[in-house]
Amino acid sequence: DGNQFWRQETGGHSLTLDWKVNPRNTLKSITGYREFETFANPDQDGTPYPIYVSSDPIPAGLQAWSNPGKPLFKYHQWSQELQWVGHTNNFNYVGGLYYFTSNGRSGGTSLFFGLTHTDSAYEIEDSSTAVYAQLDYQPVEGLTLTAGLRKNFDKAELVNRVFGCRQSGPYCTPP
Repeated sequence: DGNQFWRQETGGHSLTLDWKVNPRNTLKSITGYREFETFANPDQDGTPYPIYVSSDPIPAGLQAWSNPGKPLFKYHQWSQELQWVGHTNNFNYVGGLYYFTSNGRSGGTSLFFGLTHTDSAYEIEDSSTAVYAQLDYQPVEGLTLTAGLRKNFDKAELVNRVFGCRQSGPYCTPP
């Protein structure tokens, strides 16, 4: 029921480094980075009627978040993992540390039933840190006993948000 477009740009890189400490032990570093940006103006309800439509132009108060020259969604993530991997006779083991962080933002306007325009913009940040270990024991050929531990420390936060009406209507008045 309106002009629509959707374009997403995605990119990422990873790097793995192995250091053979001795014939039975390896230290490994795994680094990853990923990002994406989405430029969009979709018809959210999928019908030919203006029930729920993301709409432009973006109001002046949200220009910094999502004006037509900037993405509607923007997201970055980065991770780093260090692993110690090894084996002895009947044992295989791995232990490590893991860190992950990401942040993103979104902003835009929506039209509901052709009556109200609502503005929304938010920014998220999250992180995770973990320590883990796993031990495999093979007492006889064909049988492996496994024990493992993992402890995560996670944080997720909605940092900034703006929600409100852009134009008067029967269900909404401007803030």
